[in-house]
Amino acid sequence: MSVAWIKTILPSKADNELLKTYQQITGFDDVEKIEKRIRNNFIALSIKPNLLRDSWNFMHNTSFKNEESRLTKQDRDLIDTIVSISNRCRFCTIGHAEVARGNNQDIDFTQQLKSDYKQLSISKKLIAALEFAEQLTSHPDKIKKNDVEELSKVGWSDEDIADIVHETALFNYMNRIVIGLGVKMHPFMERIEKRDKEFLDTSQW
Repeated sequence: MSVAWIKTILPSKADNELLKTYQQITGFDDVEKIEKRIRNNFIALSIKPNLLRDSWNFMHNTSFKNEESRLTKQDRDLIDTIVSISNRCRFCTIGHAEVARGNNQDIDFTQQLKSDYKQLSISKKLIAALEFAEQLTSHPDKIKKNDVEELSKVGWSDEDIADIVHETALFNYMNRIVIGLGVKMHPFMERIEKRDKEFLDTSQW
């Protein structure tokens, strides 16, 4: 079964180098555990085990597990969502918007994020970062020095700004992997899409 427009190989069908790659990046030997751990956006790269491995490691080491960054997991998921909405990437929008609310927010948080993130009950500092990520994604040619200076004014350090720009660039990359290869959504994503259709209709993306 292919999860994209090109040939893909699920962990249950993998052998040799690809199986070792799946095991290495997820940290599991058991195929069932691997399939629960890995998502379709990475399986879409399965016919190129080196790309699968390097893409996974780069994203996890510089974003998901970047302990040297002051950006929180929610900060990153919010940036990822805004970038994905700007790129009209269904897969990443739905996945990261849902994760962004974490354990302390209800569904209204996710729906407001999809409808108008500037009305979220989050700091002005974080809103500024999201506005910058949206601008860098949609109109990179319009970014000027003063846009970065505005981030400094609201309290982001130069190190933080480097992380914000990196996270924005990283999800522009992943969005294009997903869109370019036609990565299929998981059933749970389709249920979320239907639930929040009145707030953001992604069904035609």
